[in-house]
Amino acid sequence: EPPKYTEVTEEEKKLFCAISKDGIYAKTDEDLLPSLPRDGKYYFALMVRNEENIKEGQVAVDTFSNGWHYPAEITKRLLELFPNSTVVPFYQFPNQSQNCRILSDSIYYDDVIFLTFTEALAYTGKEHLTRRVETLIEAMQMTNRISTIVHFGNPFVLENLPHTSRYILGGPSADSVNAALDVLAGEYPAKGSLTYDVTLP
Repeated sequence: EPPKYTEVTEEEKKLFCAISKDGIYAKTDEDLLPSLPRDGKYYFALMVRNEENIKEGQVAVDTFSNGWHYPAEITKRLLELFPNSTVVPFYQFPNQSQNCRILSDSIYYDDVIFLTFTEALAYTGKEHLTRRVETLIEAMQMTNRISTIVHFGNPFVLENLPHTSRYILGGPSADSVNAALDVLAGEYPAKGSLTYDVTLP
């Protein structure tokens, strides 16, 4: 039979272009908004690739990544949205000084927000947060220091973490990152839904 639809409408084009933005999913405890007050004093712990040169903002070795994660741009956007806050990078496999810095410095802030990711790169095997990251989050959640986890990529890696009151989930794309930050700042609603059974503790 001949195709039923022979052209893409302008409305369909708009919907297609908005997939990353409208796909952001938020899960919160009861009576809690996905967004944070813009005038709060927050400590953002921003995961970066192990190959990232934190001081120069460049990736030393790029293994089949698609150029979606830009820590300098994320940091700039976060400070525009939350000007009283601090953004501190840490590696996917954080070293001792990074963990100690996050643990000690974050006590002077209203809330701690972790921004994490996983991506299916070459030769990495099963996707997972490293045990060091999980241990850091576990240690801080003993006193409920972390209010929010913003995660990009496979959400199943969050199932091993302790309870967090706010989750914002997006895909590994620059558009999704920007949209998730807008949701966190209350500039855009979280319209996405999970289409699979994942347990967010």
